[in-house]
This record gives sequence, structure tokens and C-alpha cells, in this order.
Amino acid sequence: MHNLMPAEEVSEAKLADKACWKNGELVEPEQATVSVFDHGLLYGDGVFEGLRFYNNRCFGLVEHLKR
Repeated sequence: MHNLMPAEEVSEAKLADKACWKNGELVEPEQATVSVFDHGLLYGDGVFEGLRFYNNRCFGLVEHLKR
């Protein structure tokens, strides 16, 4: 069994166009602000994430979201 999901089923990923995750809740993009004193902003700290697509299918999305 493969671990792929068709790209058109990844509608949750489109949430980024409408909402942002801030301090444990979804907020409007206008409310998703970062303090000018934020350590990540001042010193470039960050966490990065990526999803792999093969043949227009998202690999491991369901398992990833469960984590």
C-alpha cells in the first residue's frame, strides 16, 4: 500500500490562505503578528517543514497531521 494522497484532497493546506496559527488558535492573517522583540525575528531562529509530492500526490500527509 502506498502512502500518497491526491493533491486535490489536500484542502486543509489551503487554510493558510484564510487563517494562521497563533498561540494555539486559528486567527485571521491580520491578527497573526510578530513582536519586534521576538527572538526568532531578531536572530533568525525558526522551524521549517516541508511536504513531498510525487506524481501530484502528497506523501505521508495523514500520518504527518496525526503527529
